[in-house]
Amino acid sequence: MIKTIYLNIEDDVRSVVLRLKTTLASEVLLVIPKKSYLFADSINLRLLRKQTDLLGKKIYILTQDEMGMVYAREAGFGLKFFPSQSREVNKTIVSSSTQAPRPTMRDQMKPTQLVPKPTPEPIPPQIKKPQTPQPITPPPAARPPVSVPVSAPAPQPRPQFLSPQSPQSHQPLISIPSPGIKKPEVQLKSPSMFGLREKYEKTPIKVKRVEKRSESQPDRPKTKFRIFLALFLLVSAAAAVYLLFFVIPKATITLYPKYDAIDQEFEFNASAKIDGQTGEPLQVERFEETLIQSGSIDSTGKKEIGSKSSGMVKIFNYTGKPITLKAATTTLFVGSKKYVLNNDINALKAIPSTVKSEAANVTDAIPVTALVGGDDYNIPAGTRLEITNQSFGSKPEVLYAKVSTSFVGGNSRLISILTAQDLEKAKKDLMDKAIATLKQDYLEKDKVIMDGGFKTEQVEFGADKKEGDETTNSATRLKMKVTGLAAAKSQIVTLAREKIAARLDENSELQPADADTFVPSARNLDMLNLKVAVDITYKTRSRSKLSIDEFPAKLKGVSRTQAISELEADPALQKFEISLSPSWQSRMPFFPDKITVREVEE
Repeated sequence: MIKTIYLNIEDDVRSVVLRLKTTLASEVLLVIPKKSYLFADSINLRLLRKQTDLLGKKIYILTQDEMGMVYAREAGFGLKFFPSQSREVNKTIVSSSTQAPRPTMRDQMKPTQLVPKPTPEPIPPQIKKPQTPQPITPPPAARPPVSVPVSAPAPQPRPQFLSPQSPQSHQPLISIPSPGIKKPEVQLKSPSMFGLREKYEKTPIKVKRVEKRSESQPDRPKTKFRIFLALFLLVSAAAAVYLLFFVIPKATITLYPKYDAIDQEFEFNASAKIDGQTGEPLQVERFEETLIQSGSIDSTGKKEIGSKSSGMVKIFNYTGKPITLKAATTTLFVGSKKYVLNNDINALKAIPSTVKSEAANVTDAIPVTALVGGDDYNIPAGTRLEITNQSFGSKPEVLYAKVSTSFVGGNSRLISILTAQDLEKAKKDLMDKAIATLKQDYLEKDKVIMDGGFKTEQVEFGADKKEGDETTNSATRLKMKVTGLAAAKSQIVTLAREKIAARLDENSELQPADADTFVPSARNLDMLNLKVAVDITYKTRSRSKLSIDEFPAKLKGVSRTQAISELEADPALQKFEISLSPSWQSRMPFFPDKITVREVEE
């Protein structure tokens, strides 16, 4: 069976051979479109034929390209035709392949026809005898019309040239003489022979008179313009240099001072003013507030509820005497699971010791129920249960039970309940929240409420749920009374900073007070005499003094590298940043006012 392969216009010999190698059929039909690369030259199909012969495949070609058909027939490929193609086309292709010469690549660029036109027979060259060149005489000039004035030049006739098709055009004007013949002389006529001299002689020539300027009289307008241009360029260059090196350059230096942390503790005795006077350095004032705080609490208690499993058991009594088991005092258990009797058992018969088989037990099955609910209490038949009694005790070797009917029906479910711990936690959270709100309100008034410097009194606490109720959360409400002593924040900061600054040298200074932090606490609260001892843990930082105004004058005009060295040598700086504008600038500006120095707290 013939395998058909469809090719594209850009497919070359290599791609076609690769596709033929992957084809198992021995006969292949190649469908090639018009203007394919394969038809660019007949050598392509010849190379393709050589490769197909090596592969052992018989190739047919189907195409509508006329020259492609000719090349395919020359290369030895079999041709296939479309149904619309007639046999006359095939005959024409065969005749053209035998008569017409193989076109080249340049010929293929030109429009081709199915049957090329017959070329005319070349005309044999004619050998001409050398002739003596005759002087070229122009044709006689035509007479001018009557309307042309006598003074006007007469129109000259247009020179006549021989066309390339005329036989005379192939004759050389000057023939090369054969050896031994004297070279003829060629006489060339002057332009006057063609009437050119008379033409130019009769044409009037206008001569413009140019006055010669004396050397002592300079060209004043040009000289002024040149002077003006030179001055303009000089001023522009000076302005550009001034702008580039003095006006445009700017520098921004960001300084990060070096800080040393300070953490000190202070103790002050504080008291309230009595009759406008106080003997202590720290003053306090009495306050009393009634606070109401609301909130909610989530229940953390869990309670397991569910159905209790139940089943039937048989009790084996090997004690040798009848026994009585009360439901209230008898417990059956397996592992940690406990079960109870549903009813009392009176005079349980004993099994003789000689009977070793449990099948000899003829007692009736007894109903038993799990002590609590849960699916873990569901146990299968045959499970052994130990028995313990309040009066008899536990003797598993002579008294035990076995499940005769499986225990089923047990399931469990956990519910959230409100516990006493939940209520205590809710009360504490409400108190802490109320005190924190009160401290923040007083801090906005420049007053500090210290831990240990106040007393609380619970007035009312309640919840919408009581202890043990099933709920996930509960709303709570607290009303309390707070009484204590409050100190002024600004006074605490001033006293602490004065004590710290007294220990610093003259070249050091503290950071701004707004960045300081402190934790006050009170002890020995005496609400009767309005006295209290205050302990303060104060945190701040110190640094060396910086004179920002000195940096622009010290760094003006220096290079960037030199400026970095100067700043690195300053022990008061933690780090710094230098930004130059424009970016290509490598030196600091020459004017101090172009250098901006700013200090940033890290």
